[in-house]
Amino acid sequence: MSIASVGRVSDVALDGRHQRAERSRTAVVDALLSLYDDGILRPGVADIAARAGVSPRSVFRHFDDLEALARAAIDRQWGRVHSLFDAPSPEGDRSTRAAALVEQRLRLYAAVIGVARAAALLSLSSPVVASTLRARRRLLGGQVAALFERELRARRGPARRELAAALEATASLENVDYLRSHAGLGAERAAAVVRRTLLALLEVDDG
Repeated sequence: MSIASVGRVSDVALDGRHQRAERSRTAVVDALLSLYDDGILRPGVADIAARAGVSPRSVFRHFDDLEALARAAIDRQWGRVHSLFDAPSPEGDRSTRAAALVEQRLRLYAAVIGVARAAALLSLSSPVVASTLRARRRLLGGQVAALFERELRARRGPARRELAAALEATASLENVDYLRSHAGLGAERAAAVVRRTLLALLEVDDG
């Protein structure tokens, strides 16, 4: 066998090992996200490894520490769901815009709530998760402000700030989660409650 042939075989072997390592790394990240989706918000390394089909030692062969794993999970999750964060259309009357916002939030809730619950818990100890959670909340809060800009513009000072905060809280995933998980409402009833609350807030004048 020529030197060139040996080099090609070696390159193929290296490429194969790289692909296997990348598949194993992705499996670990997907396993973590699926555990969150199943309501296991603090899985151990053994849990992650078992679901990924790898050894516990392999988890830290791919990630230096849990922060690195969290960062990879954030990137993976964002790649999956980023289109659900697209802002609702600002067109239409107040009722139409409220309905569009509620539809977006219920869709988002169904797709991300397991990971969102885990993120809220992990944000207390993980700087990377805390930073990402703040950024996502700012994004969603900004969408609410943009959607109801004309109503907010009609108010002044504290009244505007209070209304903006009330609208953001009403449309938050945390509020939807309360209605679905704690109040026990189905998706349609939860949507109706959020929509009714938004419209009621918007009808209140400056006092």
